[in-house]
Amino acid sequence: MRKKRSAKTYDLHRYANVEKPKAAQPGKPAEDRNEKPGRKQLKLGILFLAVFLLYTGIIFASQQIRLNRIEQEIAHTEKELEAVAAERDELEERIHYMSTHNYIESMAREKLGLIKPGEIPYLAVPSDSGSDVQILDKDPPIVEVED
Repeated sequence: MRKKRSAKTYDLHRYANVEKPKAAQPGKPAEDRNEKPGRKQLKLGILFLAVFLLYTGIIFASQQIRLNRIEQEIAHTEKELEAVAAERDELEERIHYMSTHNYIESMAREKLGLIKPGEIPYLAVPSDSGSDVQILDKDPPIVEVED
């Protein structure tokens, strides 16, 4: 046998700001009726955390992309630096060679036509007579080169 509610108990629920248990409504799940008081705040906290993690992930990805671009630029610049350093070394070697005695002597022979004492100058000139080499008749300037 069931106990009947007394009128006083029923009146307490009606006038005491105590919420009566909700009856099941069509279309709503049973969990909504039994939702605890801090449940909405928990859902908002989880939503906020999800948005924050998404934002942090996007920032991290963009920074990683930027870092990769900078690393590529650094690698490209280092290759250019190596090429310029190699070119500089070649030019320094060329300057060193151009300041040697052998280079100066060869340029004096080629550009100015100078010869050492006792040498006979020959000039290869094409001719109709069949001989490709002719001896110069005039005396070329003689320059003494110090060894």
